Amino acid sequence: MASFARNGNGESKVAGHGIGRVRRALGSAIAAFLAAAIVGGAEPQPSEERPVVEATAEAPGEDASPAKLPSFLAGVDLLLPAQEAFRGWPPRGLTERPVWFPWGVPAFRKAQLFDRPVLLVMLAPWNRDSLRFYREVLLHPEVASTVNDGYLMVLLDIDRRPDIRIRYQTGTWPALSWLLPDGLPMLSRANPKGVNAPITAGYVDVPTMKFLLEEARTYYRRQGASLREQAAAWAKQEAEEGASPGIPDAAASDAAAGWLLANHDGVSGGFGVAPKFPIPGLVEYASLRALRGERNLLPVALATIETLVKGPLYDREGGGFRRMALAPGWGDVQPEKMLEVNAHLLRELSFAVRLRNSEDLRAAIRGTAGFLTGTLARPEGGFYLGEIAGPERGRSGSSLDRLVLAGPNALAGAALLRAGIAVGDAGIEKAGRDALDYVLGAAILPGRGAEHILEPDPDGRRYLETQAETAFGFVDAYETTGDPRYLAVARDLLEFCSRNLLEAGTASFRDHVADPADVGILSNPRRPMRENVLLGRTMLRLWAHGLGADFRERAASVLGSFSGNLGAYAAHGTAGALGVEETIRPPVVVRIEAPRGDGAAAALRREALRLPWTWTVIATGEKAAGRAEAVVRCGGEEQRARRPEELASAVERCAGAAPLGARE
Repeated sequence: MASFARNGNGESKVAGHGIGRVRRALGSAIAAFLAAAIVGGAEPQPSEERPVVEATAEAPGEDASPAKLPSFLAGVDLLLPAQEAFRGWPPRGLTERPVWFPWGVPAFRKAQLFDRPVLLVMLAPWNRDSLRFYREVLLHPEVASTVNDGYLMVLLDIDRRPDIRIRYQTGTWPALSWLLPDGLPMLSRANPKGVNAPITAGYVDVPTMKFLLEEARTYYRRQGASLREQAAAWAKQEAEEGASPGIPDAAASDAAAGWLLANHDGVSGGFGVAPKFPIPGLVEYASLRALRGERNLLPVALATIETLVKGPLYDREGGGFRRMALAPGWGDVQPEKMLEVNAHLLRELSFAVRLRNSEDLRAAIRGTAGFLTGTLARPEGGFYLGEIAGPERGRSGSSLDRLVLAGPNALAGAALLRAGIAVGDAGIEKAGRDALDYVLGAAILPGRGAEHILEPDPDGRRYLETQAETAFGFVDAYETTGDPRYLAVARDLLEFCSRNLLEAGTASFRDHVADPADVGILSNPRRPMRENVLLGRTMLRLWAHGLGADFRERAASVLGSFSGNLGAYAAHGTAGALGVEETIRPPVVVRIEAPRGDGAAAALRREALRLPWTWTVIATGEKAAGRAEAVVRCGGEEQRARRPEELASAVERCAGAAPLGARE
């Protein structure tokens, strides 16, 4: 059996619809049907929501309505003798509809009991090809019959379960994986490297899907015993693989910068040929390198952000950035506009405009903020997961994925605060604070971390991804507001991770709390770089705010876990390299000290957030009397400024260097 992979985000003229329907099918509706059906599976309805039938009392004097049978007895006449009633059962209408299970021990126990391989289908409900596969392939009667006859199918919403996504993803959506009954992957050597690798596929049509299902089923029947042995050995080796540890120093950063400079597309902009996508933190990273004399990446980074603003990823009509371009020359643009992508870019734009006074950049800040506060806005505060363009643009022109996650909302709230200050828009700032306060109230319990899903159907799960994004969002928001609640949340989330996600003898954090009920390779630890780097950068800021010298040491340990070869991460190595640069160069700390309620403190804070020194931490202090002032500390030096227009000169005297850019 070959290892099949295809770009699931490829060009498609058929865009998805019914995002809410697919979400519901993957969520609470499935759970209800699972509880009702003897077979334990759910029967998705592509055209309408299936009502749950409840027994009701008959009204006096009225004829009783005909009895309604549950779906799993459809076509069975219970008035006939049993032998006759079940002749020809189950009917085609039942067997030709897909039956799936949620990920969990019961599903895999059933697969082991009946000795069936497992078909894992991971869908992104905001992705066109995921919706198309669900509608045109998964619901196809012939595919459903083949799956029901030979497999146990597990259907997964990738945004609800990042722990499963990170282990079984294939780089494309939808992602199909053929698993053994214990959840370990079926392996094959039919791949370019000729080594055992999981059997996977992306989007495929109906004939191809039927072929893959039949071939894999035959493969399992003939090679089941050897497949189990191979999978066990592969899983053991896979568990031992990890990041390359090193020292978070200039050499580690140079490796990442070397990749970026070598792969910069001087013709079309961006990095590499394809795919092309925004790189969070690129401007911040390049500016920190420039501060220590390595200036060659900064013009590339600024040119890249301007290319994004002027290119096809930016929606000039509706605001906001699309997810990525799959073809060379920024072609085959994927239409999804996701909250997290736009939150990262909003932060990036806010830093870029501090270095380059550009009306294009300011317009992009306003447009992106407008997309978040308009299209993605949740009426009670916060933001939905994203927007995907439908096959036909009606009056609304789009469909929303209404899943609400804590992490992206915290990042978006912090980014909006910076964006509002950058362009002088109090409305943008308010939307940022509303999002953060919503997360604070709905997601966080002191000592218990941040809940991943806020709505619909929260499940109480907590992941490293959520803790890291939320903690960084709140510590960043503390700088822009001085609200002590935000700093307390960041510290509390960090300590939650240290207690629950950090194992003895390790420096980096696991992606989820180890659980004896974990199935398949879910029990193999994952310590993802991006999330660990966000926590490390949070630690550095807690240290800069004076909450403990050990935070800087802990940050260096975390970042060192990934510093062995950041160039191997390609463009994604930028995240780790930015954390390294923040580790090796202490920030400029601007402490705003003022009596409680002094309005002059806000003006000093805003000016500090516009300074062209991007690695600046804004702290907050309080004094009993006197005028508001900014106390600047860096490299053992200290300067003071009482007026906003004096602050830049004070920082320049303290830092002993000229700023990287100029503002009007």
